[in-house]
Amino acid sequence: MDLKDRLLIRKFTEKSISEIEFRKTFSVDLRLNQDFILSNLYLALKEEDPELLDYTLALFFFDPGFMNSEKYVHVLSRILDCEWHFRHEDIIALLEGTKSIECVEILYNTALRNFKYLEYDNTYSLARKCIHALGRIKTKEATEKLEILARSDNSIIKEKAEKQLYNIK
Repeated sequence: MDLKDRLLIRKFTEKSISEIEFRKTFSVDLRLNQDFILSNLYLALKEEDPELLDYTLALFFFDPGFMNSEKYVHVLSRILDCEWHFRHEDIIALLEGTKSIECVEILYNTALRNFKYLEYDNTYSLARKCIHALGRIKTKEATEKLEILARSDNSIIKEKAEKQLYNIK
């Protein structure tokens, strides 16, 4: 993704250009090249490039079918496990939308992690988002992970997991 594309993405997200103008001037027709987003996610992962990740995540707006597709789950799960970026909550939201069984383990593990940039957060927002995502997935595997989290010594994690289990049943 070149600098011109990055500038266009920024303008679009800041609402200084319309979707029509964005589509006309972006270097790739995202409707025809659906692997553009996927390949840039893999490139961001390979190069540990948080800026490229930010711009690429903004492009999910242009793939309305991503919620019904598992094509992003693997790479998003791998990126979620990394410490070189600050977009964990956004990635959790995307994975939650797919409701894929493939992301259950990484959501569970992320709920238990303490990223350095979130040391200030005593509300465990990231863990709560992971638990919510597990509750939306509603598979046997997701339920098992929620049951483990419901036995946590951390009262916030325990309460959120119990609530999700209640909602499932």
